[in-house]
Amino acid sequence: MGAVGPRLRGDDEVRLPNSLPRPEGEFEALQRAREAPTGWRALTAVNNSRIGIYYPATALLFFVLAGVLALIMRAQLAVPDANLVSAATYNQLFTMHGTVMMFLFAVPVVEAVAVWLLPGMLGARDLPFPRLSAYAFWAYAIGGLAFFCTVFFGASPDGGWFMYPPLTGKEHSPGIGADWWLLGIGFIEISAIAGAIELIIGILFTRAPGMSLMKMPLFAWAMLVTALMIVFAFPAIIAGTILLELERAFDWPFFIPARGGDPLLWQHLFWFFGHPEVYIIFLPAAGMVSMMVPVAAQTKLVGYRAIVWALVGVGAISFLLWMHHMFTAGLGPLALHVTSAASFAVAIPSGVQVFSWIATFWKGKVRLTTPSLFLLGFHFIFVLGGLTGVMVAVLPFDWQVHDSYFIVAHLHYVLIGGMVFPLFAGIYHWTPVFNGHRLPERAGRWSFGLMFAGFNLAFFPMHITGLLGMPRRVVTYAGDLGWNALNALSTAGAFVFAAGVALCFVDLVRTMLRAKRPQDNPGTRTRWSGCRRASTPPAASRRWRRARRCGTGRRSPPKSRPDSTGCPAPCSAGARRS
Repeated sequence: MGAVGPRLRGDDEVRLPNSLPRPEGEFEALQRAREAPTGWRALTAVNNSRIGIYYPATALLFFVLAGVLALIMRAQLAVPDANLVSAATYNQLFTMHGTVMMFLFAVPVVEAVAVWLLPGMLGARDLPFPRLSAYAFWAYAIGGLAFFCTVFFGASPDGGWFMYPPLTGKEHSPGIGADWWLLGIGFIEISAIAGAIELIIGILFTRAPGMSLMKMPLFAWAMLVTALMIVFAFPAIIAGTILLELERAFDWPFFIPARGGDPLLWQHLFWFFGHPEVYIIFLPAAGMVSMMVPVAAQTKLVGYRAIVWALVGVGAISFLLWMHHMFTAGLGPLALHVTSAASFAVAIPSGVQVFSWIATFWKGKVRLTTPSLFLLGFHFIFVLGGLTGVMVAVLPFDWQVHDSYFIVAHLHYVLIGGMVFPLFAGIYHWTPVFNGHRLPERAGRWSFGLMFAGFNLAFFPMHITGLLGMPRRVVTYAGDLGWNALNALSTAGAFVFAAGVALCFVDLVRTMLRAKRPQDNPGTRTRWSGCRRASTPPAASRRWRRARRCGTGRRSPPKSRPDSTGCPAPCSAGARRS
């Protein structure tokens, strides 16, 4: 950079905030300051490109660990009267499986993807408070690993991932397992709130010039709604954990009925967080789907504004649904009827998004790549899970299947179909952003086939098992109840699903260890970073910068005519701003 005037980088003019002389070597000094640390100092990195890799890697580690616990449980239930694990160990297994999946994988992984992708999508260099996102990650990673290690010392909680008192009170759970859960989850949720505040500020205040709210990528909209939901919902579970820990530590009877407490208070606090959490998990996945479907269909997304309002509608209605999980808790008829109606109503904005994606597929020409297959699998599984959700919104039906394996099947169809399949689609879609390499397509198709077939083989029979009367959270069952074959199928399917996940992760590690190569610009021969993959962060960022160079105004990007893929036509070399 010279001593006077603006610095010219190629044929792009960088306009500085003022025209005063700049110190010699200032630009190079800034570049050195922004270089990523190497060696052990890499752990001190705070920029989103590093934290955005550590974060999802840790979340996927917890996904694997919780999956291993699930496989042990399925092995125990494969045959009647099995004794692979004891009843006490089994209680710890299903408690840790649910807790790790919901608190250490599902919510953190969507924040992790946002930390990695959002700055590029918004045209920003980084999130506004990098140290806050680094704090959120390290608090989550250290706390989560310490909590999971209780499995190896027999100190894990055994009261279910929802930790209902009085079962988890000092009288019925005298060990330290419940205390580990209460303290660990409390701090992990504080970490989640810190990450949500970071995302809200980043989305509202660090967008590229000209990118109004209604011009944001839909993933940014989904994360904005999700982060606001986290800020409103998570304090309830933090308050609940504090109250229950105070009861256990100081004998304050918040939830002990004999001494004036009310165990339903915990259920209200927990599910005021717990049911919005389902949509906190789903909405970011829906945002990713809205970014990837136009790429797979090679056309513009149908109904952008409708999806935006659907995201807002789902977020608002979700806070009316916490009693959906308390239909059998003895609430009054007014509460039951209002919650049942809200459970039906939330299907409307969710359906708007699904129909928009289907219309986009119908309008375009779908390429059956691995991400496309995962997206199609997501549609099949999530819609089926949504239909069973409407079924359990019917009060008489819910009273029959409550706490049965029908609910286990519904839960997994919604969460795995609604979040895990879009996440794996995103892994195959966005991995080239990391080092310029794609995951192998042939292995990806095998991974999808194993996961899709294994998932449905594992969880579809659970609908029938539940209707036949098998309750949740049982360590074994008698052989004359008619559940033998269905449980054997579910166990086989779980291991097939795990094989598909393992295949994907092996390819992911191999690909990420390859040497980086330059990322091609939009319009070149590799399509992943081009305009046809309009959802990739580098393309989004470059497209906004290109729009600023080509536009006649300083703030608003041009409204160029879309090409056949629905992307703005590239500007010519002579169209740059002076």
